[in-house]
Amino acid sequence: MRKYSRSLAVTLLVSLAPLVLPLSPHVALAQTPPAPGDPTIQAAHARFAEGVAFYDKGQFENARASFLQAYALHKHPAVLINLAQSSLRSGHTLEADRFFTRYIHESAALTPAQRAEAEKGLTEARTKLGRIDVLAPAGTAVTIDGEVAGTDGPATLDVEPGAHSVKGGTESSNVTVAAGQTVMVKLGKVAADAAPIPIMPVPEPLPPVVAPPVEPPPPAAEPSSTSIFSRPSTMAPVWIGAGVGFAGFVTAIILGVSKGNAVDSYNSESAVIVQAVGATHASGACVNPKSAQLAGGCSALTNDASDVSQDATAANVAIGVGCVGAGFALAWYLFAPKAEQKPAGSASHPFVQPILGGRMNGVAVGAAF
Repeated sequence: MRKYSRSLAVTLLVSLAPLVLPLSPHVALAQTPPAPGDPTIQAAHARFAEGVAFYDKGQFENARASFLQAYALHKHPAVLINLAQSSLRSGHTLEADRFFTRYIHESAALTPAQRAEAEKGLTEARTKLGRIDVLAPAGTAVTIDGEVAGTDGPATLDVEPGAHSVKGGTESSNVTVAAGQTVMVKLGKVAADAAPIPIMPVPEPLPPVVAPPVEPPPPAAEPSSTSIFSRPSTMAPVWIGAGVGFAGFVTAIILGVSKGNAVDSYNSESAVIVQAVGATHASGACVNPKSAQLAGGCSALTNDASDVSQDATAANVAIGVGCVGAGFALAWYLFAPKAEQKPAGSASHPFVQPILGGRMNGVAVGAAF
């Protein structure tokens, strides 16, 4: 394959320039060069470049299709020679034969290297084809398999190996040709010394170049849509924050219960002291207790007050920790980089929500589907 790529590269070096640069006398076309920016030429150049890329990858059938499209848009020798090469490599040998022949006969000025390259390809194609030489009286229109091979008697045409029908005037003949074989067919009365044409002319009319339809490019993939509520790419910080928040709120609940017990104990001790000394003297009863029993009650009362204060402080700290953890988890979920979206119906949205009330304190953890 690399040998073919080098051959194509040589061809491109001497023939690609007219498609992208002002045409030089060396490879000038017979018609007036198109104006710069001509959309047809731009489209031809795009198909040409596409064909070169396919050829270099060894995808000769795709290269042939691209060169066919390019030649249909702009009949330039640079396209024709590469169309011939890709047709030969993709197994369209008869097409390659005719494209090489057309290139040699129609190109205005070929360099020795260009002509040698085309003749080499034509020779290779003909080794895989057969040839029919027809001898017929002058003025006879000759057809081979219904295709006009000549309109004035003798005619020569390369054909695919196999059976073929030759007609001239009112006569016809069926012949079978093998690859590399030349078969002579005589129609009507011709001179005994008549000889076939030494070189093959370009058959007329040449088959039209029909460009395969250009397939539309595949639709672009729809961008994934994400929102602030979409699942983040990394969920670990969410679960860590939720765990810290959960632990904080549970601790706050436990400390709240302990504080409530301390308050109840404080209130009980206060009631006992009021009953012992009377409501009038209750406020100063613990300043200088009158009895050991009263001193014990005052000590218990002081301990209960300290427990209430400590539990309240610790509960407030635990609530703060819980809020920080829950806030961090929520912020990470909302604002962290998002993961790719799953199909509809498969996404879940976890949440952590504190519960604070007069008689109930806690935290709710769940997920919305």
